[in-house]
Amino acid sequence: MQVGSITHKLKTGKPVSLITEDGFLFSNTSELIAFKSDHGSAICTIGNKKYTAVKSYTEMVKLVSILPGWFHTASGLRVNLNHIASVIAKNDNDYTLVSHNGLKFDLNKAFYKEVRKYYDVKTLQHVIPFSLPQYWMMDMNIRHIEKNIMHMTVEELFKNFSTDAGDTIVVTDLITNFLYQQVEYIRKSNEGSPIAGGNVRSLWYLIKPTLSRLDLLDGTNHYKTVSKRLAEMVEHKILSYLEFELYEYGLWNVGLYNPHIIFLAEKRSHYQFLQQMQDHAGVTIISSEGQPSMMTSEYFCEAFKKKVPEYWKHDRIVIINIMDYDPHGYLILDTFIDNLRVFGIKHPTEIKLSLPENYTDLELEFQHINLEKEDDDDVGNTILNKWMKKTEGINGNKWGMEVDVMMLDRPRVRELFLAAAESWFKILPPVQRRVWEEVYRII
Repeated sequence: MQVGSITHKLKTGKPVSLITEDGFLFSNTSELIAFKSDHGSAICTIGNKKYTAVKSYTEMVKLVSILPGWFHTASGLRVNLNHIASVIAKNDNDYTLVSHNGLKFDLNKAFYKEVRKYYDVKTLQHVIPFSLPQYWMMDMNIRHIEKNIMHMTVEELFKNFSTDAGDTIVVTDLITNFLYQQVEYIRKSNEGSPIAGGNVRSLWYLIKPTLSRLDLLDGTNHYKTVSKRLAEMVEHKILSYLEFELYEYGLWNVGLYNPHIIFLAEKRSHYQFLQQMQDHAGVTIISSEGQPSMMTSEYFCEAFKKKVPEYWKHDRIVIINIMDYDPHGYLILDTFIDNLRVFGIKHPTEIKLSLPENYTDLELEFQHINLEKEDDDDVGNTILNKWMKKTEGINGNKWGMEVDVMMLDRPRVRELFLAAAESWFKILPPVQRRVWEEVYRII
C-alpha cells in the first residue's frame, strides 16, 4: 500500500518506511505529525494512527534535521510544526502543542525559544484563547464604533478618543479606529473601496478635516501617524492594503518559469538588468528601491504566492541579492526578509552576491568606502560594530563596497547569479522569451 505517492511529488519531505501489521507503509516525513523514542525505535504519528519506522529514532532525527518545521519539543519527541494549529500554556514552564486533528504534544520550556522563533512571535501565550490579530486589536484599543468618525462632533470625538481626564485627544487612538472603521465599511460594501487606485495619502485626506476641527494639524505630522499605524495593522493581519485597493507602483515581477528564485536589487537603476535576467532565466525580480515598503511587500507576496505552488514555500525559495556591502545594505535585506515572513513566506534561503570575494583586488583597494566616522553617534557605531562582527568588513577593516562598482561589470554579475541559482533551477535557462507582465499596474 503506497499512500505517499502524491506527497512525494507535491510536498517538501523525505521518503520514510513504516511497519504495519500487513507489511510496510511507504509515506513521507511531511505526512508525519510527530515521532517519539521508544527503546531506540521511532514511533510515528500519521493522522490518528501510530506506526514504528523502519529507521531508528536516531536515524529519523538525522532525516528531519534539515527539513523546515521539525523541532525537538520534549525529551525523545520531535514534532512537525507544520501540523500544529495552536499552543496552550499549561504553566510557566510547559506548553501543549495541539495539531489540526486535535492531538496534543508536550513543549517543554527548554525548547520554547526555538519554537517561538519559528512562529515569528514574541510570545506563545496569546495563541490561545486569542488569535494574534485579536490580541493586537485589544493591544491597540481597536473597537467597533457605530457612528462614522468623520461625521462626529467635537464633543463626540472627545467622548470616544480622549484621555481618562477627558481634556486631550489621543490622536493615535482616533486614527487607528478610523482606519479600522473604513475597512469595516469596505468589507460590508459590495462596491469595493471608495479610494480604489489611491494611496495612503488618500486615507489621510479623509481624516484630515476631522483633525482640523480638533485644531490638531499644527506641530506633529499626522500623515506619518496614518502611514505608520496602517503598516502596523497590516503587519498584525488586522487588515490589508489590498482591501483598500491602493495603487502600488513597486518595481517587481513574478517569473514564469523559475518563480521560486527571487533576484533582488537594492537600487532602482539596476531594474533593467534584473529584467534582462528574467528574460534569460524566468526568475522573479524585485527592486526594493531603498527601504522596501510594507505595501509593496504585501502586493508582491500575494502575487508571488499565487504563482508559486505550496510545496516551494518553505525550503525551496531562494533570494539572490545585489545590495551594497555595508550595514545599510544588510539592513534593507533583513527588512525585506522580515516583510516576507509577515505575509507567509517564512523560510527563504538567502545568497549575497556583493561580497569581498566577488570584487577584484584593485576594486577593493581603490573603490572601497571607509565606514568609520568620527562624528557617528552611539547608534551608528553600534550598527557598524554589529555588521563588522557578522562580516569582518574587508580584511578586518571597516570598509564597505557600493554594489554599483560590481555592476560596472555586468557580465560578471550575470555569471555570479547563474552560478548561485544553478542548483535551484526547475527549468534551465535560456527559457522561452515572453513579454513581461506589466510592472506598473493597479491590483
